[in-house]
Amino acid sequence: MIMDATIKKIQKIGNSQGVILPALLRESAGVTDKVRMHVEGNKIILTAITEEPRAGWSAQFKAAASLDDHELLIPDVLEDEFNEDWTW
Repeated sequence: MIMDATIKKIQKIGNSQGVILPALLRESAGVTDKVRMHVEGNKIILTAITEEPRAGWSAQFKAAASLDDHELLIPDVLEDEFNEDWTW
């Protein structure tokens, strides 16, 4: 859905400034409670966040654990761990 351009005044909000987004605009863009912001040229782009950053990690970890693959990626003891040159 394309909405007509709306001009909004930038308002002081505490020590910052902001623009109040109309409900219809937010709903049309799928914005709920979080947005990602970035700048492209002279534009500030707001993008709706539709998923939490670590959503699904729990299921992924459980699936990985069920593979019964317990090979270490980094050895328990590093070659230089007992280097006498180190000062503790």
